[in-house]
Amino acid sequence: FPSHDIWMIGGNTEIFQISDLVDTAYMLMTCLAVCSVVSLTALLRYVPLTVFYPVPGIVLSILALKVFSGWPLEVVLPLMVSLRYACLMSNNVHVAQTGQKKLHEILTVFSKGRLQMLMNKFRLIRSAYLIGLCMTALDVLRELPISMVLTPMDFSTIAMRMNYVAKTEAVQPLGLYGLVLIGIGAVFSLIIMRTEHAHSKCQVRYS
Repeated sequence: FPSHDIWMIGGNTEIFQISDLVDTAYMLMTCLAVCSVVSLTALLRYVPLTVFYPVPGIVLSILALKVFSGWPLEVVLPLMVSLRYACLMSNNVHVAQTGQKKLHEILTVFSKGRLQMLMNKFRLIRSAYLIGLCMTALDVLRELPISMVLTPMDFSTIAMRMNYVAKTEAVQPLGLYGLVLIGIGAVFSLIIMRTEHAHSKCQVRYS
C-alpha cells in the first residue's frame, strides 16, 4: 500500500481517491464476466466446482502465488476472486435447473442446436442468474482475504483502502468510503429485490 503521506496534500487530509473506485470497478466487472461465462457453460454441462468455495481465501492466495508465479498480480488477483465465486454461481445455476428439471429436459430434446438450447434454458433461470450475479457482486465488493495477500502495486479496491486507513490515524476518509460502498451495495440489493418481486408476480400469473 502507499505510505501514509499520500493522504496528506497541502496539510489537508485527502477524502477520497477515484483510483480506488476504478480498481473496484475493474475487480467487480472481471469477476462478474468470469462468473457469467462459467454460469452459461454450466447450463450446457454442469461441473461440480462448489468444493472450492469453502477453501479459505488465504489458502487460495498461497496456491495462486505458487501456480501463477511470474504473472502480474493485477491479473492473478481478480482471477482467484473470480474462481471462488464462479464455483458458487455454477452451483446456483445447477440448483435452478434442478427445480425445473422436466422443462429443461424438454428443451434439451426439442432445441435445434446448442445455441438455441442455451438461450431457451437461460430464459428459465434468468431470475436466479441475475440474483446470483448481484449477490456475487456484494461479496466481491467487501472481499479482503485474497486481496490482502495478492496485493498488486498501486492497486487498491475500496475495501482494501478502508482496511488500510482503519489501521492508521487518518480515519476521516472512512465515512465517505463507507457511504460509497453502501451505495453500490444498495444498488445491487435493489436489483435483487425487484427481480424477486417480478419473478413472484410471474409465478402468481401462471399458477
